[in-house]
Amino acid sequence: MSDTRKVYFITGANKPNGIGFRLVEKLVARPDTLVFATARDPTRATELQALADKQDNLVLLQLEATSEEDARAAAKAVEQKAGKIDVLIANAGYFESGNVLDQSIEGLRKSWEINALGPIILFKALATLLFKSSAPVFAPTSTAAGSFGLDMGMPLAAYGSSKAALNFLTLNMHHAHEKENLTAFVTHPGMVDTAMADEALPALGLTKEQAKPISVEESTEGLLAVYDAATRASHGGKFFSYDGSALPY
Repeated sequence: MSDTRKVYFITGANKPNGIGFRLVEKLVARPDTLVFATARDPTRATELQALADKQDNLVLLQLEATSEEDARAAAKAVEQKAGKIDVLIANAGYFESGNVLDQSIEGLRKSWEINALGPIILFKALATLLFKSSAPVFAPTSTAAGSFGLDMGMPLAAYGSSKAALNFLTLNMHHAHEKENLTAFVTHPGMVDTAMADEALPALGLTKEQAKPISVEESTEGLLAVYDAATRASHGGKFFSYDGSALPY
């Protein structure tokens, strides 16, 4: 029997100042929710473990983004505990800056494997559970830097191209799973004041004063509002910023 609570599955939740962790923290505080959160090594995710010790509606799972074995094991754990997933948020990601000639092939490969293939590995492993929801949502975290329409011109050959691929694959899911009523769309969390931003800004030739990153609080509050409002008709196959505005692919 499926759990009557709204079931969320969120990857990349181990960093205490990160988007994934803050989403988990907010969701477990809601009534009638069950949240599965992943980390590459849950035993080292001390803040996430501390939160799970306080919240009986939070389950930690091991997941390395490119591991099909981990994804299958996670699916079995969710099946046993909840029997379904309502909202699947593929948030784990990898950042590397540089133009094409600056990037090693290994760096490009790692970016594509984690940022594009990782969410697909996850979706393929969990799709059966997701389709047991009456209103399934798949919402991977993308970036405006992966938008052809915005053409931001940043030196992000690996990161931007991997997210652009993720955008296309998510759009494909939207078209392929109409009968399952899947709402599949991508989100841009904004330029957020996180460890990834600390790494990215100097590589982009920007200071924090110039970039004016938003807080993790503002980003996650906005993302939750986007997830909460999502329907196939309004959000399916689209690209949304954390503030609810639509972005071009």
